[in-house]
Amino acid sequence: MAAWPAGATGPTGELGGSVSGGVLGAVLTGGASTRMGAGADKALAEVDGVPMARRVADALLAGGAERVILIGGDRGRLSSLGLALVPDHHPGAGPLGGLLTALAVGADAGTGIVVAAPCDQPRLDGPTVAALVNALSGAPASVAAAVGTAGGVRHVLPVAVRPQAATAPAAALAAAFARGARSLREGLGTLAVVEVECGDPAPFTDVDTAAELRRASRPRPP
Repeated sequence: MAAWPAGATGPTGELGGSVSGGVLGAVLTGGASTRMGAGADKALAEVDGVPMARRVADALLAGGAERVILIGGDRGRLSSLGLALVPDHHPGAGPLGGLLTALAVGADAGTGIVVAAPCDQPRLDGPTVAALVNALSGAPASVAAAVGTAGGVRHVLPVAVRPQAATAPAAALAAAFARGARSLREGLGTLAVVEVECGDPAPFTDVDTAAELRRASRPRPP
């Protein structure tokens, strides 16, 4: 489906007004962390002394989420983060399966917008999350989701989705999943999506390896 014009609702850096039904944040913590090393759990790997999943959760809260849940992963290990964990309905199926689980939770709770983010984006921040929420809440009813771009590069995570939009995004994503889609990029291709130019690519940067984790923990240049 055609995207709503990029930048039509620009990022404000803060949540402008309330969202009907509220905002639910979901941190995707069900990944295998195979590239991080044996026995590693990316969600609990620390950047600047804080577990990455906790950093992502804090960014979601700062960007307007009233509450944050974890989707998938080891409940025993993740309990230290102090957040509710929802078992992934599609374990091992990647972020598309995790997003479907988050949307199901959001729909059951009557949530207006669900923002899902991976646990390995430790530089995600509140203004970036708020930009997606603001863009989606101000978009036409036909628009189901919002993603960020930086320098013309589209990033599919984090993603903001209206779980109860008239266009039934959860049903469209579930149908794509049933057809064998596992890529979130492929799944979002079935929806009308607004793109928000955020400028800085750092909030969208994933940490997949031990070397990337070490670099993420180094002081950033002024």
